[in-house]
Amino acid sequence: MHTPCAKPLASLVRCAKRSPARTFSTSSKRNLTQDGQYLVLGIETSCDDSCASLVSAPPSYVTAARLSAPQIFTPQIDGKPNQERPRARIISSIVLKQSEHNKTGGVSPLPAAHLHSKNLPRAISMCLEEGVSKRVLSQVDSGKPRHSTHTDSSSRVHAAEEARQSRPVVGPPAEVDAIAVTQGPGMPGCLTVGLGAAKVLSSLWGIPIIYTHHMVAHALSPLLASDDLTQPQRTAIEGQGARDSNPSAKLDRRPVTFPYLVLLLSGGHTQVVLCSGPKQFRILATTADEAIGRCTDKISRQLVDLHVSDEDKVTGDLAPGKRLEMLAELANDPAMAKEIPQYDVAVSCRGEPMFSYSGLHARLDQLIAAEHVKVAEDSSLSDDTGTPLASRIPLPTRIGLARAFQKAAFAQLTDKVRMTLAPRVAANASSAVQAQHLRHNAESEARSETSHPSVVAPSPGPRKSGKSYHTRLPRSKLIDTRIELPFGLQPDQIKHLIVAGGVASNAELRRALHSSLADIGRQDVSLHFPPVSLCTDNAAMIAHAALLDWDNRTWDLSPSPRGRWSIEDLVFGPDAAE
Repeated sequence: MHTPCAKPLASLVRCAKRSPARTFSTSSKRNLTQDGQYLVLGIETSCDDSCASLVSAPPSYVTAARLSAPQIFTPQIDGKPNQERPRARIISSIVLKQSEHNKTGGVSPLPAAHLHSKNLPRAISMCLEEGVSKRVLSQVDSGKPRHSTHTDSSSRVHAAEEARQSRPVVGPPAEVDAIAVTQGPGMPGCLTVGLGAAKVLSSLWGIPIIYTHHMVAHALSPLLASDDLTQPQRTAIEGQGARDSNPSAKLDRRPVTFPYLVLLLSGGHTQVVLCSGPKQFRILATTADEAIGRCTDKISRQLVDLHVSDEDKVTGDLAPGKRLEMLAELANDPAMAKEIPQYDVAVSCRGEPMFSYSGLHARLDQLIAAEHVKVAEDSSLSDDTGTPLASRIPLPTRIGLARAFQKAAFAQLTDKVRMTLAPRVAANASSAVQAQHLRHNAESEARSETSHPSVVAPSPGPRKSGKSYHTRLPRSKLIDTRIELPFGLQPDQIKHLIVAGGVASNAELRRALHSSLADIGRQDVSLHFPPVSLCTDNAAMIAHAALLDWDNRTWDLSPSPRGRWSIEDLVFGPDAAE
């Protein structure tokens, strides 16, 4: 538990609200909303999205998290909302994206931090204004006329002043009980902007802070993604509003309970994590080099231009991963199927408890470079009139490369799911069992080759050492299982697989994981994908994670950004963040 630090400015604001008993007790009800809810303002700036959100939950929801009671997080029964159990609710979620990075082909840390300092105040203001409009927050107006102090008579200044006066004034929100902010992992410069904003608001408003782990928030987001998510996330690109309307963002209707398995897939992480409680995580497999999200973005920028032609049917306003997904989906067009070439792309780390995407990245770089050489040698394809580099490669070729990349990238994920969740029985290695086991390995490789002709991967071969565990599958087929679950857990005790992070929005990945679970006979495992608005960076998941870490509210303004921060550090308690 953090110790309150000296707070000279904050001491002038709501001093009576700051007794230790009221501040750090789970039963504390500082100023509940009218319907008896805790309310948290979330701030997220770990990468290039400036996010703010308001999330509410009843005190019983917070208490359940404190007691690690998994039965409390069951928002639905028989596919219908369970009104008798506490649930969290998103009041407002604002995301302001930085489209400026499309010009540089990647997120540059310093410009991203500068854009956060520009966008974050607006995101917080929009978030609070939405809270006022929904009558969750009270509107505060000083009653004094707000006359312009500008002497410049230009129309631009007058227009800006009129716009300012037309906006509602939101004072210190009495209903907000805590400010949640991402401390890490992420880009330190970007994190600094969010942390600075949270600390200033905490001091001015007299509200404690909860420092939050970005990947923990992703891992816990399915507990928030229930029928309570009645308000779609508002997304703004350069001031233009949009709605998250992806029809594929459907949830498995079976309730999520601990323990569950999480695939964390983002630009900086590729991990298989066991989640045993709101603050209990164990990494079972992680990437040895590059993360799947970063690799996907880099390949996308080579195959899809920012300003693409109508022929590509892909818009440059979308995230790079989404653009690559849309390009690969064009392979389903029967009129184009015969023109799409096949590519041999090996699957790394098959049968090993780890991921590796640098080899896949290098292989795609080689294939794309070879296609550019072909274009340069073919005078009918060569174009020196300013055509974007990616568009010089014929569309069917780019579709084939995108499809081959996705299959090889997702094959690693399905392989680790099979290794972790396939139901096992200890086997005394009799000759009959061993022979059956080897036959199944050969059959499995043959099926993989038939299902994914563009993916060629060497067989892992028989195990040379380690425990003799095998998998019991339909028709008595056996495969190796190499990822051991901790705490004596058996695979059949895991009933939920959560896929979180930006890559989780990919529809092809969803189909591949569903197929993989069916192949190992684990139809009892419910596969959960949060809505797309909760897959990508957002502040709603940050505020929600703070509600599940309620006892760690603090007045301490000293914590700094943590660019690297393992999710396993949280098992050591609140002092792990120091």
